[in-house]
Amino acid sequence: MWDALSAISEREGRSINDLATDIDDRRGNTAMTSAVRVFVLAYYQKLARDMEFRSTDGQTAPNQVNQIKFKPFARALLDDIFSET
Repeated sequence: MWDALSAISEREGRSINDLATDIDDRRGNTAMTSAVRVFVLAYYQKLARDMEFRSTDGQTAPNQVNQIKFKPFARALLDDIFSET
């Protein structure tokens, strides 16, 4: 889980501390470890959906998906995940 958070922070161009602070600020009564797990899972689910969409758009071959640059989306995702807590 922590390796995944590290990879996400690198992809997002942010420090792990900055990302963890965002999670902490939005988690409400959820335990921090649980909030990180939920965030990591949701992040990779969204990334997989975006990659699938882009690989089937007729413009990107499946073997080129790893070369696609994605805009950072961690903060918006955190707002979506923890908006109800």
